[in-house]
Amino acid sequence: MGCVVLLTASTATALPRFAARTGYPCATCHVNPTGAGPRTRFGANIWAQQALPMDLGEVEIGAMPTLDFDNGFAASLGADLRVLYAHVEETDDPSDPGLNSFFPMQVDLYVTAELGRYLTFVLDRGLTNFEAFGMLHLPERKAWLKIGHFVMPYGLRLADHTAFIREELGFSPQAAYYGLDTGLEVGWRPGPFTFALAIANGKPITGAAPFGFDRDDAKGFYGLAEYRFGPSALPLRVGLSGYTNESGRRVIVEEEGVPRLEQDDRIERHQLGVYVTATLGRFTYLGEADRVWTTRFSTDPETFDSSSDEVEGYVVFNALNYLVIQGLDLQLQLEWLEPDLDADDDEVPRIGAGFEAFPIPMFDLKFLWRRPLDGEREGIDELAVIAHFYF
Repeated sequence: MGCVVLLTASTATALPRFAARTGYPCATCHVNPTGAGPRTRFGANIWAQQALPMDLGEVEIGAMPTLDFDNGFAASLGADLRVLYAHVEETDDPSDPGLNSFFPMQVDLYVTAELGRYLTFVLDRGLTNFEAFGMLHLPERKAWLKIGHFVMPYGLRLADHTAFIREELGFSPQAAYYGLDTGLEVGWRPGPFTFALAIANGKPITGAAPFGFDRDDAKGFYGLAEYRFGPSALPLRVGLSGYTNESGRRVIVEEEGVPRLEQDDRIERHQLGVYVTATLGRFTYLGEADRVWTTRFSTDPETFDSSSDEVEGYVVFNALNYLVIQGLDLQLQLEWLEPDLDADDDEVPRIGAGFEAFPIPMFDLKFLWRRPLDGEREGIDELAVIAHFYF
């Protein structure tokens, strides 16, 4: 992973623990029904200014003002700025001298145009990424059709893109495209359910360009199904997400009647994950586990026979949050990465601890310490301090 493990120039993301704590869908606070990006009027004017900042009084878990989804015929601006200070211990490897640096982790400017009750346009321009999509939807976004370039629906939308369930699944700078893809998404929110299905180019996690023409014939499919249930004292959320894609192609050309292998970069990628969130009193748990299958194909240039090599692995994320007072969370993390079940000694367990504070409206401060317990970076401490401004 190297010392860039904490450098996460991320796309804008929601914090799943808020949805876990209240039992509300992501569409309550975000224009995007599956979360992240520009905020609704409720998210910006009520949640961010009343429910997040510190309050030394009584903590009312799940107590929320009346919802208001109606933005009317209007355009609005929003932004997220995260500035990171990262410190990573140096190792004995001369090529890995550690880190002591400030970094613009996230710089996103949003433009949202509510073009009536049924049509919304969103532009999210980041420092190294962008989203742009149009969305046809029913009132309160009970059903929608998104068309454009956006983050695909999959798993927990963590703000920390160096978590194994984001970095290893294609939602980080190391994956080159942040989980962004171009295509369309349909969704439906009947009662406590949320369903989303997207078809897009399906770029593999191999350094593909953030956008451009897809040169293979296959398309990628993303899916998410979620159910929110339980009494107000114990809101639960259970979700299932999946992804499948074939990329690359095999090309054999003839030169003067002699066949020649010109290209074979075929890759199949399949992912299946489950996630759970639960809140009991001041405690909120987030958990996700994903199985990953990657198959690479190759062709013998002499015989043109095809062969394949499949690698199967998994990633796991666990986080337990404790709400000390309104606006102050403590967090413990336990992650696990197993990139290849057939390989020996490549497991990477990692622990973490920290806090996040919202001292005043539109600002929060996060501290996160992590340490891998095995692997190449075993025992190397990582520290991140993040200042977040938003509106």
